[in-house]
Amino acid sequence: LHCEDASRARSILSELLQTGDERVQFEALLPLGHYQHPDDTEALATCLVDPPVLFRFALEALIANQNPRAVPAIADAIRHRYEHSIMLGLKAIAQLGGPEAEATHIAYLRNRSEDIRETAALGLVAVGTQLGLRILTGLINEGQRNGAFVTAAQALKERLGVTSGTLALV
Repeated sequence: LHCEDASRARSILSELLQTGDERVQFEALLPLGHYQHPDDTEALATCLVDPPVLFRFALEALIANQNPRAVPAIADAIRHRYEHSIMLGLKAIAQLGGPEAEATHIAYLRNRSEDIRETAALGLVAVGTQLGLRILTGLINEGQRNGAFVTAAQALKERLGVTSGTLALV
């Protein structure tokens, strides 16, 4: 598409997301996300609602959009959701990255659900920072020997090129 045609198409798709008709929203989400235009992030994030299928499609569209500015909206949307939706949201946040991604994953490391804690730990590997490694190592050294924490810490050490003598796991 020419630039003006693409702009018009994005505008139409964005308007379709505002219809409230789930079937129309499903059809518009992924095409709009694939344009990868940062201005579309907010429109895509408006679909992070129930039903869960629409929520999942919105996550996929935001991943396709590749804009880390979506992370706060996703983090807010998963705050009061069921376990499966939280895990999907954390995975999407890990793929998008950005400064808020690390904080969101760290916040879920102490969740009561082991599956959510595991997803958060693996998300820290994808985000790939020294702080994430320090947090995981600290939790392990506090006695939280969750197998996912150990695996994630080892993978993060490798990703960051940390030698075994630095931040050694006890």
